[in-house]
Amino acid sequence: MKKIRGFCFGVCFLMMIPSVLHAEMGDIFSHFKVYITLQEEYNSNIDLSPNRIKRDDYITTITPGLKFSTSRKSPVT
Repeated sequence: MKKIRGFCFGVCFLMMIPSVLHAEMGDIFSHFKVYITLQEEYNSNIDLSPNRIKRDDYITTITPGLKFSTSRKSPVT
């Protein structure tokens, strides 16, 4: 009888672990915010060449990022 009771307790305990871990992981992920930044710049001398061989162009920069905040993420955004 003690073996069955111990086995049942062990099974119940193991079944509770995933729900506790899931709650903790959700709490951790609510502090992260993923973002992406797009920046455009015009430059009249891309190659830094002398005056007679200037070449102009646009420079596009895409920057992904991840921010961590101690306050929770708003449910609206």
